[in-house]
Amino acid sequence: MVAAYLAELFESHRPRLLGVGYRLTGSTGAAEDALQECLLRLNGVHQSEIDDFGEWLTATVARICADHLVSGRGCAPHRLPDPLVTPLVPRGGGEWTAIAGHRANRLATLVALASLTPAQRLAAVLPDLPAEQIATWLDLDPAAAEQAAAIGRAAAAALPGPAAEPDHEAAVRRLLTALRARARATVREGGESECGAEEVASRLHPGAQGMAATPHGPVVTDGPDRVAARLLALAAEHGIGCPDADPADGYEFVSVNGELGLLLRGPELNRVLAFAVRDDAVWRVFDLAAPAPSHGWG
Repeated sequence: MVAAYLAELFESHRPRLLGVGYRLTGSTGAAEDALQECLLRLNGVHQSEIDDFGEWLTATVARICADHLVSGRGCAPHRLPDPLVTPLVPRGGGEWTAIAGHRANRLATLVALASLTPAQRLAAVLPDLPAEQIATWLDLDPAAAEQAAAIGRAAAAALPGPAAEPDHEAAVRRLLTALRARARATVREGGESECGAEEVASRLHPGAQGMAATPHGPVVTDGPDRVAARLLALAAEHGIGCPDADPADGYEFVSVNGELGLLLRGPELNRVLAFAVRDDAVWRVFDLAAPAPSHGWG
């Protein structure tokens, strides 16, 4: 067994390590598996072999996550990450609730990281990790590892910071107001008009995209008109803004990775609608399967 005081130290690092594992793999399950394996490895190491406990834990979790990525057990490249869904007013202090509130774990950031190779992702999440360490872990040529590390660090530096919480919420609510207005107009008019998406599209950033998760990777919808049409279809499916709809049955406002989103309830599968905001407008919409309750509701 791991000595009691080492186990206690491990638990004190657990939230930070889960965040590292989540950013590296995009998967809550893979992050938790990495921590469990790290604890098992700690059990087999003499404490004299550990110079800095925090650094050792970080490196071990990163190495395990890198193995997961290469083997396909983690989040494959271009797969959308698991969303962290919590109530707007948290009803508990679960560890994933705290991780969801960290700015480094915003969904747009996780999606950007998912487009990187394992080597690039390691460097993006852990910019101080030496390229030679990445080469050893992933069995890469040192020059290739150095190039991958440079790309990963540059990608991390180029990531846009998330919008301030009030700005994000205001932009999302403006978009949802347009959806509700369109839904009510549809009822009055007795059907959808061909230009019904225009007022919704006007609330989207000119470069807006919609991304939906499928077994084969994300499907990207380009342009505010097409994104608006997709949103209108989702609104009709889940009763968002319809005069006779009961929000308790169709949808619920939630926090998704620390930002305002929607939980959409369906007969077979619940979904999450999340948003990224840029220049006071929604520029990306994520349509994802809802996570298991144990990973979302603390």
